[in-house]
Amino acid sequence: MRSHLLYEDREIGSQGAYSFSADLIKDLNLSVIFKTMAKEDMDIRDAAQKVMLMPLANEKEIRYRQEVIGDVLRCPEMIDKIRGIAKDVCRMLSSGSEKPLQPRGKMIEDLTTIQNLIEAALGVRKIIRSSKERFFSKGFRTLIESVEKYDWDAIRENAEAMNFISSGGELGVSLELGRGLKLSHIRIENCVGGKGKLTEDNRFVKLANKLTKSNYLYLEEESLVRDAHLLQEAAMRHLLGRYETFYGKLAYFFRVLYFELNFYYGVYQLHSRFTELKIPLAMPKVNTEKIFHFEELYEMTLAIYSRSMPVTNNLTEEDKRLTVITGANQGGKSTFLRSIGIAQVLLQCGMFVPAKAYSNGLYKNILTHFARREDQQMNSGRLEEEIIRMDKMIETLDHQSMVLLNESFASTTEKEGSVIAGDITRALYEAGIDVFMVTHLYAFARDVFEKNWEHALFLSAERKEDGRRTYKMIEKEPSHTIYGLDLFEEIIGAAGV
Repeated sequence: MRSHLLYEDREIGSQGAYSFSADLIKDLNLSVIFKTMAKEDMDIRDAAQKVMLMPLANEKEIRYRQEVIGDVLRCPEMIDKIRGIAKDVCRMLSSGSEKPLQPRGKMIEDLTTIQNLIEAALGVRKIIRSSKERFFSKGFRTLIESVEKYDWDAIRENAEAMNFISSGGELGVSLELGRGLKLSHIRIENCVGGKGKLTEDNRFVKLANKLTKSNYLYLEEESLVRDAHLLQEAAMRHLLGRYETFYGKLAYFFRVLYFELNFYYGVYQLHSRFTELKIPLAMPKVNTEKIFHFEELYEMTLAIYSRSMPVTNNLTEEDKRLTVITGANQGGKSTFLRSIGIAQVLLQCGMFVPAKAYSNGLYKNILTHFARREDQQMNSGRLEEEIIRMDKMIETLDHQSMVLLNESFASTTEKEGSVIAGDITRALYEAGIDVFMVTHLYAFARDVFEKNWEHALFLSAERKEDGRRTYKMIEKEPSHTIYGLDLFEEIIGAAGV
């Protein structure tokens, strides 16, 4: 059995996550999104983090997951009921007995586990049958077909027939005596216990009737009784063994199902939160023509914190590799950069994005290099730490990477920082890597602008003549006067003049 709700042809764990995921989480504030999805449920949080940090490979996979999310948003109550059943199964499987059990006790525990798994499967089937006309995605149709292909009523009846080991019943065994009184051709002929019967073959009973004119043979000697018990336990282990592979797969199915539904229920809870706040979300599209486009994009974690609609931005880039973002301090540049990174992560895991519309290509890797504040945990200065992180990043890059740089190399002089930024940016540009860079290094930004690179775009945080910031990014060449005014205001303010 397979649920295949995350992928059509594989399960999670068979593909890689983003390099330096911890930096991605920290720089893009993704933990805020995980927390909103989870609502204190750590299983949901763990699933959300793992799934979101494993990018999908192509447009087909993204559409597959988006369709599943459509079903989840359409009938969340059904999803939560199935998730609840899977959760109970996982708790049961992880509990077990704290102390070692005797062979008979272990078999009783195994039988109980088997019966509970069957009841769980019947519960899932009941929910699916009551609402399967509401599911349209290929993922949920696959799940429905996987559950429906088994005759769960017959499977439950067979399991109940094995109740004889704990609640009384009959076990019929036939055997033959060979040379030297060696036993051979030992068969379990029938097994009756609880409400069910494992087989309809009564040859054992018929043989006993012929020999003793009775339906039963009684063993009175203690050694014979002991041997009969051993034979009974061996028969029971054999019966359980016949179902071991199937029930192992069933247990695995519920573990995977619980993980997948945790992610999707987290998606539903995130969507519900934005619905409550009346802040729009949209399903993004994959664009394979090197056109990056979005309308009314906003920073999702800022919306969660402020509980209101942040300032939005629009952008259309065609065949651009480098986007340099300059402008006034506190003008929303870092927020704008995070909004792009968050939206791209959401696109690549099949989720909705914080925008009216969003389309872009796909990347195997999304890497961030944001300025870090110097603290006691740093074993070196800020510049050295930045260079070390950048060096590690570059080792993992290829032409299918997106790099987000935020105030990189601003910890040194503008001249030195501009040289470092220029060398690194040029190498990334020539390698065909898409780079979005927020910088205060005017010398660097102006140098790149004057070189008139064909695939470069320059944006600036808008600032009105009276100094008011709009938090809008507009296409504009780097301007030196804005930096001087901001620096002057910061110094005067800090001096208390």
